[in-house]
Amino acid sequence: MLQHWKFDVYYLAMRLADIKNGHDNQEQGLRKMAKEMAKNLKSYHYFSELKIENRLIKLTKPNEHSLKTTTKKGQQQLLLTMRFRMNNSTVVNAKLFHDAFLTSESARKD
Repeated sequence: MLQHWKFDVYYLAMRLADIKNGHDNQEQGLRKMAKEMAKNLKSYHYFSELKIENRLIKLTKPNEHSLKTTTKKGQQQLLLTMRFRMNNSTVVNAKLFHDAFLTSESARKD
């Protein structure tokens, strides 16, 4: 399952200031900050629920995460991307859902 979190220009400005003050370069700072953000979101279950036929599927920690700056309609944004891998196929009401189904557009949170 792939998630994208978009943060506004004000949050971006604060985070870039933190990076500038605490890291040798922006790329290194963004990598470290992505790891820290993913770790901090764990106790909140990543503010996400994945349900298949009303059965709650627990999200594991993301196996990939990245943070980058983007521009949309002339405005800079901060984009956090996290990819959650389902370790095993999940059986729900005698139906088998493989990883391929869980990474489809319908399971993606924008």
